[in-house]
Amino acid sequence: MADLSLKHVYKVYSDGTIAVSNFHLDIEDGEFVILVGPSGCGKSTTLRMIAGLEDITAGDLFVSGQRANMMEPKERNMAMVFQNYALYPHMNVYENMAFGLRIQHVDKNEIDNRVKKAAEILGLTSQLKKKPKDMSGGQRQRVALGRAIVRNPSVFLLDEPLSNLDAKLRASMRSEIRRLHNRLKTTFIYVTHDQVEAMTMGTKIVVMNKGFVQQVDAPMNLYDYPENLFVAGFIGTPQMNFYNATAFLSEDKVSFELGGYKLETSLETYPKLDKLTLLKNNQVKLGIRPEHMSIITKPSKGDVYLEAEINLVEVLGNETVCQGNIKGTDLPISIKINRDDSIREGETYFVKIDMSKVHIFSSETTNTLCPRIPSYNYVSYSKKGIAGLEIPESYQEVLKGIKNPSVKIPLSAICEGTTYKAKIVNKEQIKNKYLLTLELGNGVRLFKDVDYVIEGDTYTFDIKPEMISFFEDGEEIISSIPENNLLKGVLIPSKRPVTINGKVKKMKVFDYQIQDLVIRPNDDRVNKIYALLGKKFHLHTIEFSFAPSNVVLSNEGLKGKVEEILNYGENATFAKILVGDVHIFAKINSNETKVGEEVFVSLNADELGVRDVNFNVIIF
Repeated sequence: MADLSLKHVYKVYSDGTIAVSNFHLDIEDGEFVILVGPSGCGKSTTLRMIAGLEDITAGDLFVSGQRANMMEPKERNMAMVFQNYALYPHMNVYENMAFGLRIQHVDKNEIDNRVKKAAEILGLTSQLKKKPKDMSGGQRQRVALGRAIVRNPSVFLLDEPLSNLDAKLRASMRSEIRRLHNRLKTTFIYVTHDQVEAMTMGTKIVVMNKGFVQQVDAPMNLYDYPENLFVAGFIGTPQMNFYNATAFLSEDKVSFELGGYKLETSLETYPKLDKLTLLKNNQVKLGIRPEHMSIITKPSKGDVYLEAEINLVEVLGNETVCQGNIKGTDLPISIKINRDDSIREGETYFVKIDMSKVHIFSSETTNTLCPRIPSYNYVSYSKKGIAGLEIPESYQEVLKGIKNPSVKIPLSAICEGTTYKAKIVNKEQIKNKYLLTLELGNGVRLFKDVDYVIEGDTYTFDIKPEMISFFEDGEEIISSIPENNLLKGVLIPSKRPVTINGKVKKMKVFDYQIQDLVIRPNDDRVNKIYALLGKKFHLHTIEFSFAPSNVVLSNEGLKGKVEEILNYGENATFAKILVGDVHIFAKINSNETKVGEEVFVSLNADELGVRDVNFNVIIF
């Protein structure tokens, strides 16, 4: 039995190909985890790194709390089942299952007990004397599973084990593997490109594409709450319909124009809608699942609908799938309804849309604009404030001349405190967090995420004023203090002793250079970056990030000039400093720094975030 943790794992081949990028995942003991995605997405490579069959270029693998990067495969106590059964044709079933134990010199009686127990679990007791050529594909796959079971591994690794089977056998083996997991209570990690296998077998699914993790979630959460276009299109059969649309916001409604049709609904339909992003760019991608539309004879008042010209009808037992185009356009449409033999090809029908199930994605980032846990609240502001929330005096002066300002309040700006009290009108558990919906009065609601259970129906809190910002018609008029400062830099060659796998070697490595400041990273950082970038590290532009609270003003470092002191109340004073041609912010003691003063900014190499701009890879 084992839990696993992969921390920022990369696989980069010698030709520079990045097969797996920044893979981060925690697997609990006994979980059934599915890695799913199209061919070439990096799922099998990830599985092979876990098994020890591929070296990890950078990052860490922990098995039951122990770092396993340098462990030999046989030391990891994992059993792997491949797509190819790889059975020995000259051996019978018993001998195939026993062979691995024999070469490990396991006691003969112990081998016999393990093989017979595994055969009983898999229904192979009567097949033990048969050779693989005399067995069906499903039976051979069970033998391959049995060969893994007899090892009593802490983790089972299965790499597309059902791909060679026909549809009926795959369905049967899916059930058998699920029952096997329930019986053994062991950690399973299963690779497949088949979304049906993923949705029906796993307790946790990792969707991958082009080496990156797209989303990690329970099966139905992937279906109901896809975080981006890729996941939305990958999960679900038939595939989700996608349309380019123009969005329009009013005080209480949102509408979408596509193909000459207007789809309008109340803003309350999307309580978590990222209105700010929508105001900045109202070109969106709408995602509508075929099963969230219905064919009707005549629209009723309040129905949201369009018309579709049907050119293909597929009757699938109790379901009918209709395909065609939105009337008057070349936009394809797929509709999945209960069986209806009256639908005819070549006819035009009214199609009603369930707007509460419509997904809205950014046309720029392809990420959802209705996340399960929003990053911030975006609410209207009046002269009376926001339902009693206090606004710094300096803000109020700027806001006097603004007609319709709105305020952006990050969820992270809402913290435990005693200043404000709100009624909790909803509590939603999302993975290991709880999302609270808070009502402040006058119809104003805020979201706040917490990682513990809140008892009762009230929540008291403070708001960090330095983290809020103000907008008019989507344009920022008062900025917040950024969560991180960003400065561009490079890696410069350096030669010095470096510790690699416990051994000290003198080698050509690098230091960080930000403008005229040179900082030496620790050996672990050197090893990881060198493994990722290789000998051409000096050709890459690096973006360094650091929190304002990690900036230290001292007698050496980056030279800058204080342009402004921003006071947000007790323990919340910041200096705006011009360093070169870039502004950075530092959290300071309000009495220690003056406007116009020249200062030196000291940075700790171990606290810097590091992103390779060329590869667009976050390294730390």
